[in-house]
Order: sequence, then structure tokens, then C-alpha cells
Amino acid sequence: MELKYKNDKFELAENIARKYLSINDRHYKLSDDDLFRNCFVAEDEKYLYVFIDGQTYHFEKIDEEQDFSGDGAGGSSDREEVKPPMPGSVVKVLVEVGQKVEDGEGLIIVEAMKMETTLYASIAGIIKEINVKESEQVDADKKMIIIEKE
Repeated sequence: MELKYKNDKFELAENIARKYLSINDRHYKLSDDDLFRNCFVAEDEKYLYVFIDGQTYHFEKIDEEQDFSGDGAGGSSDREEVKPPMPGSVVKVLVEVGQKVEDGEGLIIVEAMKMETTLYASIAGIIKEINVKESEQVDADKKMIIIEKE
């Protein structure tokens, strides 16, 4: 699958579904005639994550009032709360409290539906809290890691 910009909007280059059924606010069943796919949607302060049959796609959120004439840098939060994309379990915590992290650095690996996903920092800063441990079961609203800008 490829994301393309066409007619002033982004489109997936491959048709992934013609119909969908909402199971809940984060889980959808996609249908293209006889083929059914599970789709899970999660988000944090900076990204929207879409999980479709083992493939992960993430999209950076854009402030509608953001000025695109400059370097593209928009305002960002001074704090990030990392939550799992869906209920699951913690496989491995990759950071420690007090550690400096960069934007895009891996923080934690979670597993849901036999699929491991690494969650990344969306800001550079210091790890202020780690509220989970390996093998712990977590709900989608659990604040696992908190990062604050220096």
C-alpha cells in the first residue's frame, strides 16, 4: 500500500475496502466483497496509527491552522503520554525514567492479537514516568510512559 497526494487529498494507492463495519471506536471490519480485514485505529498527541492485518501505518497529525509556507514545523506539546494502540500486553520497555529520548526513538513494544508494535516518541525530552512493566496487560487508555520536554 502506498499513500499518494491527489486532487488536494491523500489517498491509499491500493483499495483496501469498499465497505466497513464499526465494531467499536477503535476496531473496524473492512470488506471488499469476499475478503474481510481487521482494522484498528489508535492515536497519540502527534500520530494516528492504523493497523490493518498485521501492517502498521502511521500518519502525523497536522494542525488545521498550521502555516505550511515555512519549514513545516508546527507547534507541539511539551508533554507526551504514550498509550497502547489497543488492549494488549507489554512485551518490552526500551527506556528508563530520567533517560533523554529523541523524537522518533523507540520507547516500548506492545503486543495485541499476536502482533508486536513498537511505539515511538513524538517529542524529544526526558522520560518522567513509566507506569507499566513487562508482561503487564494494558487497556487502550493506559498512560504507559510520560515524556516531558527539557
